[in-house]
Amino acid sequence: MTRFRQHRQERGAAAIEFALVFSLLFGLFWAMVSYAFPLFLLQVMNRATAEAARVAIKADPGTSGYATTVNTLAGNELTRQLAWLPSTFSSPLTRTITIDGSNVLTVRLAYLNYKSHPIVPALNFPGIGQIPNMPTDLVAQSSIQL
Repeated sequence: MTRFRQHRQERGAAAIEFALVFSLLFGLFWAMVSYAFPLFLLQVMNRATAEAARVAIKADPGTSGYATTVNTLAGNELTRQLAWLPSTFSSPLTRTITIDGSNVLTVRLAYLNYKSHPIVPALNFPGIGQIPNMPTDLVAQSSIQL
C-alpha cells in the first residue's frame, strides 16, 4: 500500500524533468541553427568577394575605361556567385567595389543591421541573454593588387 502511495506522489516528477531537459536541449539546438545560418552566409559572402576580385584581374590594363571594366567584371561575378541564394539572404546585401589610388581593387559585401533583422530570430533566455549574440553587421571583403 505504501508503495502505491509513493508512486502516486511522484507522478509529476517525469513531466518536470522533461520540461527542464527539453528547454536546455531546445536552447542548444536553436543556438546551433541560429549560428549556422549567418556563418554559412558569411562564408558564401567571403567566397563571392574573393572570386569577384580574382575574376576582375582579367581586364586588360591597356584598354580605355579600365576601371569601368574591372567594376563590371567584379559586379557580374558577384551576381553570379550569389544567384543561387534565396532572396531572403541576398537582398539585404550591399555591394561596394572600389579601386584606390595605388591600384588596389577592394570588393566588399555587407549585411547591414543583421542584429536588427536576422535570418533566424534570436531567443532571449532569462539569465543567459540573447541566443545567438551576433555582431551588428556581417561583412566580407577581399582585396587584390591590379
